[in-house]
Amino acid sequence: MDGDKTLEIESKYSTSDFYNLEKLLKTDELGIYLLKTLGEKDVIDYYLDTSEYQIQNNGYACRIRNKGSDWILTLKSLGKVKEAIHEREEYEINIPGFLLLSDWPESKIKNIVVSFVKDKPLYKICVIKQHRIQRIVNIGEKRIGIMSLDTVEISINDSINRTYEVEVELCESGKMKDLKNLDVELKLLNLLPESCSKFERAMEIKRKLNGD
Repeated sequence: MDGDKTLEIESKYSTSDFYNLEKLLKTDELGIYLLKTLGEKDVIDYYLDTSEYQIQNNGYACRIRNKGSDWILTLKSLGKVKEAIHEREEYEINIPGFLLLSDWPESKIKNIVVSFVKDKPLYKICVIKQHRIQRIVNIGEKRIGIMSLDTVEISINDSINRTYEVEVELCESGKMKDLKNLDVELKLLNLLPESCSKFERAMEIKRKLNGD
């Protein structure tokens, strides 16, 4: 990852009932699509911004993600959404650990963030933990995407909010029509299209806790 801009295209669904995720875990076919188990992982996302939310106010979210021994710095646009389908600009680089802004590697991410915040310090504004079960989505032997089944915990102050989500992110060979075809199948499993990202939901919870 060199920090160049990419376009992330994925669909998102949510449910309050883990049983709906279990049904999907036991499913090996969704219409013409085959599902194969890829593995499980625990992910912790630390979202950063100034006390005045200068990154968010410029239309972006900044996070440091920890996956085992890996640390990834990401800057995402809040993007555009049509029902379950999200399209967002994304910049990513690998970093050696949780770093202060001044210690970030020289990169497009650092340049953009500094242009937003100037000399203001960054704070952790929320922490999102996920237990993620991933499945490969194929048509025949061709991989068109990765499906993630997530148990999500959003931590703000002393409050923890738990939800269950499904994401389907396209690979290079995947097409928008694949997300639309899968949308039909996933709705049959009582999964609801999710128009908000996890970060946006976390900010909504934060506003409610603060009485805003």
